[in-house]
Amino acid sequence: MSLAYCVKEQKPCARWVQKYFKDCLCNLRDEFSFSFGLVSLVCWGVAEIPQIITNFRTKSSHGVSLAFLLTWVAGDIFNLVGCLLEPATLPTQYYTAL
Repeated sequence: MSLAYCVKEQKPCARWVQKYFKDCLCNLRDEFSFSFGLVSLVCWGVAEIPQIITNFRTKSSHGVSLAFLLTWVAGDIFNLVGCLLEPATLPTQYYTAL
């Protein structure tokens, strides 16, 4: 992993995070916050898959898959923890809204 230099913190940070997300990960708290945000984003992105599979198999759209609800809740929890660790609005939060 190559390092970049974070001007704001005056420390080295992860280059790929700075390049793609315009954020500096210069300490453990930042790394945890960013990681929780990414896990939240993945959960949010795949939450509907169990519901789609259930609907396809049963040929019905009635009811909600338990896996869908659990994945949705897990994503929300990771999002909350990530936001609590880093209250500033980051590009990843904008990407989630897309």
